[in-house]
Amino acid sequence: MKRKAFKELMRQAAGNVLINTELNAESLGEKVDPAVLRGVAYGMAVAPMLMDEEPIEFDRDFLAVIIECAKMCDDVYAESGSVATISKLFGCEVSVDE
Repeated sequence: MKRKAFKELMRQAAGNVLINTELNAESLGEKVDPAVLRGVAYGMAVAPMLMDEEPIEFDRDFLAVIIECAKMCDDVYAESGSVATISKLFGCEVSVDE
């Protein structure tokens, strides 16, 4: 799969995971913690950005940046929901037609 296609697939998948987590939170029940699914979506959103970098050594400073990014995402999520979080992650306005 080409990088461009992979990046687009990851972008769409991250959005789908976040939105479905929010819209179906009640149906998840105790089976899955929605925070875990949000974390997966944040990782999916960050992955394409890391593809363009040189190999990365995961030292404490780098991991702290990832943790801070996840915290920022969850703060936006708590305040404004999944659509705002997706918009923040990808730096563009996102709308969802239901």
